[in-house]
Amino acid sequence: MRPTTGPDAQTKRSACSEPQPAAAPATRSAWDWASEQFGAARLGDERLTRRLVQVAATCAQRPSDSLPQATGNWAATKGAYRLIENPRVQAEAILHSTCQATARRCRGRETILSLQDTTTLTFPTARAAAADLGYVSDLDLPALEMHSTLAVRENGVALGLLDVQIWARDRDERGKARLRKKRPFAEKESAKWYKGIVAAERILDQAALDEQRPRCIHVMDREGDIHEVFVALDERPNCGAVVRAKHNRRIGGEQAGDFERANALVRRQAPVATRIVNVPRKGNRPARQAAVAVRCGEVELAPRDPYHPRRQPLTLWLRSARTRPAARRRAALLAAVDHRTDPHARRSLAHCRHLRNALENRRLP
Repeated sequence: MRPTTGPDAQTKRSACSEPQPAAAPATRSAWDWASEQFGAARLGDERLTRRLVQVAATCAQRPSDSLPQATGNWAATKGAYRLIENPRVQAEAILHSTCQATARRCRGRETILSLQDTTTLTFPTARAAAADLGYVSDLDLPALEMHSTLAVRENGVALGLLDVQIWARDRDERGKARLRKKRPFAEKESAKWYKGIVAAERILDQAALDEQRPRCIHVMDREGDIHEVFVALDERPNCGAVVRAKHNRRIGGEQAGDFERANALVRRQAPVATRIVNVPRKGNRPARQAAVAVRCGEVELAPRDPYHPRRQPLTLWLRSARTRPAARRRAALLAAVDHRTDPHARRSLAHCRHLRNALENRRLP
């Protein structure tokens, strides 16, 4: 093959920073990690899988660099771009291999936490591809939505991804949020929380083999406070959940005689613990320490939604934390585990706070 010359060659070389040293061979640890993560990817050709492992190992050594900088020369960069542009290389196959590797790391553990969170990926300069992308609710920018399910040890160390969902919001559906209550749950964007639970449990079951299958406690933010999510958890005996409460739900059964809403019932319970927490500085308010009273109680939720007449009552635990003296704002968690007797539930509450801060600050351990 003749070497490329002329303006095209100059343009291609400019993709790499000048001067660009050759990339160092992948170290054994980087190669082992890449093989574990992507070696099982079914791309239709073993050569593509080997190339994927090679590119991943190279980038793992220089994670903060761009692809041309990490590969080090134009030949390696061109090979990586060809891999990305190959129609046989599908994101689903790569993600499935990654999730399988995570599930194998979970083998033999007694308990893991499964964190779900949604990220919006914006592409301000991708105007030409805007038709294939979605949109951001408050910005007129091409965007994709990504909902990730991350497996984490009880000490806060990430194990890897168990599921990833990526979709584009239909621009023709923009402004129709008022009709969401009339749509089936499976067609709503909020079904992502349910799908994350199902996918995580399925891949953990597949990887369990004869070894101990870990108990999975799913941790979700306020958007995950959905009736169908708790129904899915109730149907699986080897999992639990800690969800930040969004709704002050109606209660039923014998409790309904004294209280109408769950928050009022829990507020009347005696504190089970008091903690001193450090409140960071915010705006003009200095940093301070605050005493937090923690209360919890078992509540029977009685849904009365005309749009969802088939919803059945659920029994959950509601845990509330409020500063002393009582402040307007409070933190409330709904859980599908007993906070009084389940030690993993108590530990997961602490992890929920720390990992939430880590996700917001993009500083996962």
